[in-house]
Amino acid sequence: MKTTLFLLFSILLLTLADARGCLPEGINFTTQEQIDNFQTDYPGCTVIEGDVLIHGQDISNLDGLNMLSVIGGDLFIYITGSQLSIDGLMNLASIGGDLIVQNNSLKKLSGLDNLVSVGGNVLIGSKTIDSNLALTSIGGLNNLASVGGDFQISLNVVLANLNGLNKLTSVGGVLNISRNRSLSGIDGLQRLSRIGEDLTIEWNPVLASLNGLDSLSLVGGDVWLKDNVSLASIGSLQHLSSTGGNFLIRNTAITSLNGLQGLQHIPGYLFIESNPDMATLNGLNHLQSVGADVWINNNNSLMFSEGLETLNAVGGTLMVVYNPLLGSLSGFSGLNSINGDLYIGYNTSLTSLSGLDNVNPASVMNLSIIGNSSLTICNIANICAFLANPTGNITIFNNGSGCDSPAELAEACGFSLPCPPAGAIMFLSQADLDSFQMTYPQCSHIQGSVTISGADITNLSRLNQLTSISGNLVIGDVMFGGNPLLADLEGLQNIAAIGGSLRVESNDLLQDFGGLHNLASIKSSLYVGDNPSLTSFVGLEHLTNIPGDLNVFINPALESLDGLENVTEVEWSISLVQNGNLSDLTALNNLSVTGKNLLITSCGALSSLSGLGNLGEVGEDLEISACAAMTSLNGLDSLTEVGGQVRIQDNFALKNLNGLYNLGVIRDELLLTRNYQMDSITAIGNLRILGGLGCSENPELKSLTGLEKVIATGTIDISGCPGLSGLEGLDNLTTIDEDLIISNNDGLERITELGKVELVSGLIRLNGNKLLTTLSGLNNIQPASVTELYLYENPSLSECEVASICDYLGIADKYYQIYSNAEACSSREKVMQACTIGIPDITPGGTLRLSPNPSPGIVFVEISDVSGSYALTLSDVSGRQVLGKTVNGTSATIDLGYLPAGLYFLTLTGNTTIRTGKLIKL
Repeated sequence: MKTTLFLLFSILLLTLADARGCLPEGINFTTQEQIDNFQTDYPGCTVIEGDVLIHGQDISNLDGLNMLSVIGGDLFIYITGSQLSIDGLMNLASIGGDLIVQNNSLKKLSGLDNLVSVGGNVLIGSKTIDSNLALTSIGGLNNLASVGGDFQISLNVVLANLNGLNKLTSVGGVLNISRNRSLSGIDGLQRLSRIGEDLTIEWNPVLASLNGLDSLSLVGGDVWLKDNVSLASIGSLQHLSSTGGNFLIRNTAITSLNGLQGLQHIPGYLFIESNPDMATLNGLNHLQSVGADVWINNNNSLMFSEGLETLNAVGGTLMVVYNPLLGSLSGFSGLNSINGDLYIGYNTSLTSLSGLDNVNPASVMNLSIIGNSSLTICNIANICAFLANPTGNITIFNNGSGCDSPAELAEACGFSLPCPPAGAIMFLSQADLDSFQMTYPQCSHIQGSVTISGADITNLSRLNQLTSISGNLVIGDVMFGGNPLLADLEGLQNIAAIGGSLRVESNDLLQDFGGLHNLASIKSSLYVGDNPSLTSFVGLEHLTNIPGDLNVFINPALESLDGLENVTEVEWSISLVQNGNLSDLTALNNLSVTGKNLLITSCGALSSLSGLGNLGEVGEDLEISACAAMTSLNGLDSLTEVGGQVRIQDNFALKNLNGLYNLGVIRDELLLTRNYQMDSITAIGNLRILGGLGCSENPELKSLTGLEKVIATGTIDISGCPGLSGLEGLDNLTTIDEDLIISNNDGLERITELGKVELVSGLIRLNGNKLLTTLSGLNNIQPASVTELYLYENPSLSECEVASICDYLGIADKYYQIYSNAEACSSREKVMQACTIGIPDITPGGTLRLSPNPSPGIVFVEISDVSGSYALTLSDVSGRQVLGKTVNGTSATIDLGYLPAGLYFLTLTGNTTIRTGKLIKL
């Protein structure tokens, strides 16, 4: 396609070989005058070789461009006057790049009537916001035959149809018609036969049909027909025989798939979902194979699967779910293979799996039959064969009698199972539990996962033969209502190993883990949550390692973690969240490492962290927050390193960081926030590596003493700490790799403790510090390293003329905001006037006078005590020389008028004398 277009474009160029080209760099039209004068300014030019941009409020017509026949680059028609006409483009035949029309004044595209080809993309509208608010027609494109790239028509507010594209036969890239709120028809595309990449038609609320796509035979990529709420028919796609990708149909008004009879193969997935009015799949009658998944889901009126009889192969998962009226799968009678999962779920009218009889069971990876309440016939031969010799997991529950479990299905198939097959076994009632020993009398090991959750479950005694589970063990599941009557775990006493996670959740009466007292190993996480009567972990004493997370949440009666005394390592994260009565962590006394996060939050009764005394390292973040009774961090005495952030926040009784005496490394930030009683952080005096500091709303904090060993860090943000009068503790800091922010500290009088800082690699912002009088302390910062400067609303700040600030403001194009400080620091001009202009004389007694200084232009230079010839040079703050001249005698003039505003350094060099000074250009 793109080769054809290239040849077409080449022919056009040869035809116009005697035309005169100009402007290879392109042109930007911003005024009507530029357009009117174009032929005068560029006489004979009919080919603009570069891009053409048209945008300007006074542009009303393009008549001055009526000689143009070719634009080699892009044509972009953007914001113009209120009555734009583009008739002046009447001779334009070809655009080598993109055509982009985003103009709220343009009502029609007449003027492009002779445009035959666009080599790049065409965008009529916008990709992000409503556009072309007046455009009602694209009729001016009636000779456009081909688009080399994408063609997108989107977010056009009043465009009603695509009439005018009647000669368009091919699009080399994507055709995207989307979010056009008034578009009711696309009839203008009746000659379009090929789309090189995707076809996307979506979110066009009044589009009722696809009439206009009757000639379309090839889509090289995906087809997306979705969320067009009025689209009732796709019958015009009857000639579409080939797609190169996926096919998605999701439209609330569509009633059938008639129109897709030409499709024989879909290389990607086929999704037919959320079509509430679709009753049948007729229309796909010639489809033979799908290269990836087939999902037929959430079609509320779908009653029949007829229409898919020729489908013989699915290259991925076949999922038929949430089709409440679907009564039969007979339409799948030709299906031979599935190279993925077979999932039949929540089709409440489905009574039989007949129709899937020809699927080769060896082609199925996993089998799920779930929530089909009327399904009673599952014992077709291939399903029975898969159950007898599974190659993957099997999950069967909440179906009708005969299909409600693997055991029921096996019985209907004429055999029995020694144990549940790999997959998920669900005990959703006491009856399910009570029948386990009778159904599987010799079963001691379950290969898959086990879920125990039901409103009438009171005991687990019939599971006492189990010794191990290879998957997860879930006791209580919110989805199935938890276990409101289960008071203990007796019956699980012989289980020694769980191959996945142990999740204990939503068990109203459960007080501890008695019954699991022989459990010695789990291979993933321990989740314990929403158990209102749970007081401890007694029963888990044999656990020594948790390879995943330890997550304990919303257990309001939990007082301690007793039972976890022998756990030495949690390989992922520890989260203790919203356990309001938890007051004792001593059970974790043997814990030495957690590989990821330690999060303790909303534990109102916890006053210290005693019990974590052996914890030496936290792999990622440490957070202690919203623990209202916590007065110190005692218990973390062995902690030496945190690999991520440390967040200490919203602990209203916490007075200090006592307990962190040995902490030497915080790889990310230390964030101290809203700890209203905290008055000291001296306990972190051994901290030497810190990734950043955030200190905010700690009103009693008097100093930052404790940070003396930190010499380099990331962002420093000190805000809302009125007790700070200075920044003691930061005295040895030399490098800030990101931002320096000091704001709204009502008691802050000085920042001199920052005097050793030489590098700030981000912005500097000082604002809202009522008592701060001077910027002394920032003197040694390299101004070129600072990206932005903000000095505002510091009412007492009167001394800003420190060297680094003066030099920064002297660098052209550096961003700053300076306002609402004391008079001498109220603006850039005031600061520059105050910046030191004293001149260090190398020859004692010498005097150099520069006046006026600062100056917008002419400066008089006087050297009163010497004579002779001198070399005068002027350099900017980066050291680049901007002026050089020879001076004879004791005076000279220099003109700064052509230089950018800023700070400059003047040097006068004679045989034995050097004089230097600073000049400020206003």
